[in-house]
Amino acid sequence: MCNLEKKIILRKRYTKVRELIAHRKKKEELINQKLFDYLDSKKKCLGAYFPTKSEVNIKPSLKKIQNNGNDISLPVVIEKNKPLVFKLWVKDQKLILGKYKIYIPDNKIIIYPNFLIVPLLAFNAQKYRLGYGGGFYDRTISLLNKKDFFSLGVAFDEQETDIFFSEKHDAKLNAILTPTRLIQ
Repeated sequence: MCNLEKKIILRKRYTKVRELIAHRKKKEELINQKLFDYLDSKKKCLGAYFPTKSEVNIKPSLKKIQNNGNDISLPVVIEKNKPLVFKLWVKDQKLILGKYKIYIPDNKIIIYPNFLIVPLLAFNAQKYRLGYGGGFYDRTISLLNKKDFFSLGVAFDEQETDIFFSEKHDAKLNAILTPTRLIQ
């Protein structure tokens, strides 16, 4: 079986796994506490995602970060097959629905994060993530890795797979945070 076929099967499997996470609220609380503590010790230009579907809900951490006076940037798809662009999202600013049904800031202020929180469907011990298949985060991480940059995936432990699925174009994360551990 080729990697593309493997990834299609894994995407279906881990979409369902993520949707059916047991004790989800408690696990998200643990992730948010660890995430906020981890980020609070690092003053960075933060890029994050606004959760959709069954992605880990990191909104409590984002709100705390904003309440502490820090700005966040959120990803925007400008063009297919290109890296993401990140727009500034300030406290209490309303978001609008953008391409691929993701919420984005309604402004033109572009920020280049040096710390990025990344959603995922699955991950492996080598810190590769499996996303939705568009390659947006892979291209973005590859581009930003040329600078002082750190990428952190957030996931439930149940999203880990022992299947090695990475290809040449897949970008490795610096770390992955789950309710029970930080994989570095």
